[in-house]
Amino acid sequence: MKTVFFDFDGTLTKDCLPTWININGILRRNGAEVTGELYQMFINEEIDYKEWCELTIAKLKKYNFLRSDFEEVARNTKLIGGVYEAFETLRANGWRIQIVSGGITEIIRLALGDALKFVEKITANEVFFTEDGTLDKIYATEYDYKGKAVYIQNYINANKISPKDAVFVGNGSNDEWVFTTGAKTICVNPEDTDPNNKTIWHEAYVDIDNIKTILPAILDKDSLEKAN
Repeated sequence: MKTVFFDFDGTLTKDCLPTWININGILRRNGAEVTGELYQMFINEEIDYKEWCELTIAKLKKYNFLRSDFEEVARNTKLIGGVYEAFETLRANGWRIQIVSGGITEIIRLALGDALKFVEKITANEVFFTEDGTLDKIYATEYDYKGKAVYIQNYINANKISPKDAVFVGNGSNDEWVFTTGAKTICVNPEDTDPNNKTIWHEAYVDIDNIKTILPAILDKDSLEKAN
């Protein structure tokens, strides 16, 4: 049961705003003052991740954030090149694919398009809407920051697989705990993490335009030759 876990924003996307910054742009358009105060409170450990999400959803509801706004964010989200082909190749070689993200499941599904069919599971924040498309509630993911390592460790334990059969691909400081699971960690297009830290990142691809570039770090030579 070999599995590749991908982060989403900045890992499977490129040349676009991250999900929450895109959302903040729509909030400003709707008249909200967005200062980043809630994020800073979370970083300072004044509030936990769940409280951060709950306060954020209250602001989204206050400023009439709709399903159509989430769809707009998804349209503005640009995948890095080669996602469909990379996922197809991984699945053809027996690798399962999961996404573990601090983003929003609804947006990730829409943004992935046809590549979604290769993804076994998306673990991220879940949003729910009323019948008229009004935002109703959000279920905050437990699996961002340190929680990503918790999720992958639980997966390894539950499925009784070797850490060598787990690979994580990420790009930021909220991904830095995953190495503690023993999974192979791959850094792509780093944002706020040191890709040269070999304790945290076993492989690094600093400036790539196509996610297929990382396949040699996952697949053996024979598998790559068949894929090509």
